[in-house]
Amino acid sequence: MSLREGWVVGLTPVGWYPVDVALSPDGRTAYVVNMKSPANPVSERHPELWHARYGKQGTVSAIATDRLPDAEATRAVLENLGLDRAPAAPPPLPAGLKRVVFVLKENHTYDDYYGDLGRGDGDPSLCSWGRQFTPSQHALADRFALCDNFYAEAEMSVEGHSWAEGAYFADVLERFWRLARPRPDMCDPTYWPVRGSIFDECERRGVSYRIYGGALLMEHLKDQVQVKGAVKDAKGEYQMTFPSDAALARRFAEDLARGIEARFTYFTLWRDHPEEGGKEKNEPLIRDNDEATGIVVEALSRSPRWLETAVFIVQDDPGNYLDHVSTHRVPCLVVSPYAKRRWIDSSHYSFPSILRTIEMILGLEPLSRYDAGATPMTACFDATPANAEPFRAAGGRP
Repeated sequence: MSLREGWVVGLTPVGWYPVDVALSPDGRTAYVVNMKSPANPVSERHPELWHARYGKQGTVSAIATDRLPDAEATRAVLENLGLDRAPAAPPPLPAGLKRVVFVLKENHTYDDYYGDLGRGDGDPSLCSWGRQFTPSQHALADRFALCDNFYAEAEMSVEGHSWAEGAYFADVLERFWRLARPRPDMCDPTYWPVRGSIFDECERRGVSYRIYGGALLMEHLKDQVQVKGAVKDAKGEYQMTFPSDAALARRFAEDLARGIEARFTYFTLWRDHPEEGGKEKNEPLIRDNDEATGIVVEALSRSPRWLETAVFIVQDDPGNYLDHVSTHRVPCLVVSPYAKRRWIDSSHYSFPSILRTIEMILGLEPLSRYDAGATPMTACFDATPANAEPFRAAGGRP
């Protein structure tokens, strides 16, 4: 960029998440500090790696200024960003889709859950919670669409929930949470996407929504007690007081049976979050979460609105589990009467892809440039609802 003239004269690739730049004293070299890198001081297969995010280390890019502007480097940046060509119009989604259920889970990689599937790009040696522990989720993968090339932008839950609900994570948080892991006040406007969350967009467009299990970004709308879409338990208290994921899922099934529903339903089924205590501590939580997932889909599949519904089930971040492709790779299920049967979708997706697809179904506008330019998940769907028979949950107990 020419500061004197005020326009961009060229671009050059640097590293992952550049945060600062400085010139050498002689002005011949520009140094760019990149906050992240694919490199890890600890091997990603090391058994004591607690979490991929804490292993990340920064890099420095050194650029010879006498080569700038560099036409080849500019072309490379435009290609990397997908700006070297006019965006193609995405294939249409099935016209019958009118409703969305988005289920956000906690902290597992693709291999950790589906490495044992026998289809897709999985490594069974890294599968900790396979079919034996997650029978309903495996039954869903056996019948509907499973994405094996889906990545979480997130390295921790606050990031993941913000990306999933707003297609954005504030730069101020991205830069500083590693230092102290602060618990942010999400009402602080400096932490927010410019256009708010998907709940804000539903409000703007008059799209009904319900929130089961909580949402990081809904407090931006108004005080949590007044958010009309947030579901309370029998005591009039909020979702975290439900004793289990299965109890929350049963509440949803009861609401659905009474005709209480919305065009957009958002779940946080969070009890599969890894806890200290090993398998003995975590197995009941994993089974509870799997049971809840089955209850939600079975209830939907037996409801009058099933033929209008698409369900997205995804992890918010990879947690402390390993993956042979990347510690950012997480599983994403696409469940619908229109979902391709027994389909493995290896298209490259991330959270903005889900949001872009939801926006197309519900008639919402993008929340950021990330979902505006994301690849929608149209490859997971058929034009006709040939996968419409009711789903039978396997249950979360042996």
